[in-house]
Order: sequence, then C-alpha cells, then structure tokens
Amino acid sequence: MSIPVDTIGLYLNEKEVVGFDYFSSFPAIQAGETLSNVRVPAVSGLTIGTPQVNDTRFFMGAGRGWIEIGKGVVCTFKATVAGTYVVTCLADFSGGATDRQIKLNLVFE
Repeated sequence: MSIPVDTIGLYLNEKEVVGFDYFSSFPAIQAGETLSNVRVPAVSGLTIGTPQVNDTRFFMGAGRGWIEIGKGVVCTFKATVAGTYVVTCLADFSGGATDRQIKLNLVFE
C-alpha cells in the first residue's frame, strides 16, 4: 500500500504542532485497530518533541476531515535553519503489525 507523502509549511524558530493523519489510510486502522509505540527518529536540524497517539479528535482540513482518537499522531517540531526536512513517523498497530510508517515533508520558512 502506498501512503502519500504530505508537505506542510511551518514557521522558522517556532515550536509547531504537527498531526500525522495518514495512518488512517491503512486498512487495519480503518477496520478499528489503534496505534501504539509511536516514534519519530531524529532528523538533523530539527528539535523533535515526544510523539503521542492523539487522545482527542483533530481536524486535518478540507478534504481530509477529522482524525478519530487513537488513529493519528501529534508531535512538535522546531527548526532554526530554513529548509525542507523529511520526517518519518513509525507506529505499531493494536492487531500486531509493527513499524508501520508515514513520511512528511516539513518546510520551515
């Protein structure tokens, strides 16, 4: 299954909260499984907060809709040098699948 890579524009020198919603595209998540053991590996030039499975619904915008509790990941990021950073978020699924991943391009300007 191919999960699209999203690009998100963020403000330089600001701590920004980012939601990873594409886990909801996996059939297992659509069938009712939830996420656990979420992690975001270090990326040179970024300060990365502790990723967490969402404990409240969050809205990803028109065409993407709401992400239900346990179906997405939120994390903070901060960069002090402008540029595009490719970030990977990994998670395990409640049904036993491990190391499922999605990627985001974070563009700090």
